[in-house]
Amino acid sequence: MDTFYLQIYTIFGAHMKKTGTLLNIFQKYNNSADYPWHWTHDGGSINFQIQCNGLIHGNETGSLPAIVQIIEEFETKKRTFGGKISIILGNPEATILDQRFVEKDLNRLFLKQNDSSHEGKRARTLMPILAEADLLIDLHQTILPSNEAFYIFPNKKESLAWARALEISQFYVDATPSLSKEPTYQCADDFVWRMGAPSITIELGEKGIREDATALAYKAISRALDFVEEIHSKNATISEIALRSPEIYHYKTSHHEPYLSKEYQLRDGLINFTAVKKGDLLSAPNTPELLAPCDGMLLFPKYPRRKNGEICESLPKEIYRIISKI
Repeated sequence: MDTFYLQIYTIFGAHMKKTGTLLNIFQKYNNSADYPWHWTHDGGSINFQIQCNGLIHGNETGSLPAIVQIIEEFETKKRTFGGKISIILGNPEATILDQRFVEKDLNRLFLKQNDSSHEGKRARTLMPILAEADLLIDLHQTILPSNEAFYIFPNKKESLAWARALEISQFYVDATPSLSKEPTYQCADDFVWRMGAPSITIELGEKGIREDATALAYKAISRALDFVEEIHSKNATISEIALRSPEIYHYKTSHHEPYLSKEYQLRDGLINFTAVKKGDLLSAPNTPELLAPCDGMLLFPKYPRRKNGEICESLPKEIYRIISKI
């Protein structure tokens, strides 16, 4: 066992053992000089590159077993692909700490501006890799459980066709950024979308290594590889391929609820895709009242860590949002 990861196990306990083992395997196959957590395969016969991201948030590890399995299938010649696939692990240093990030949220920093934080430097390293993508599959998980896996990414006809064809979820949340001003933050999918390529973020369910998340991640990568081959060999389009799959339900964000002060707190049991009606009480007992302003589904409800009633981390910008079907 690598001494570095043996130290990690000692510090963070047995729950890190599987994650550490998977990181070790990835490092064994790492074959890129531009970034130490970057694996690529180039079949040399199809001019198309799939870019797959894992661990952009360090504690969203559910895609890691699938990523390692795909790499091992290529390395043992069990899988072939005529195009190019590039896989990066965005923030394994945060994974080792079992944290979302080390200093700042990496998935807000894909910008032109310099940022001297660990994640700012990482974003500038990854942006040239992302810029080569013909298709981005960005694998994420939610902090809390979710009643549904779902897509969330900037609206683009080709992106929606890829999402439908992959059949990971029938739920799509429109996250198209404004084009009227220079962005103050930018996710990986926004960056690739602005480059003109389809970019898909998949929320695989609650954070952590889970069988359902791993299965969905493996399915997404495998089907993308198969469809690129089909497009090349049969002169098909992804829009034609998508018609074989069920339609996707489109949602938009109807309401953002700001996190005004530490006194606000959601009642127990609210998770992603919880259905709410206008006027539903969302706040915990003996806290300032929070009423749902409209019908819809809850998304990204926040329960910051507390000790003796005090929040132990930075106050999030919003306490929840509501999405509604278009």
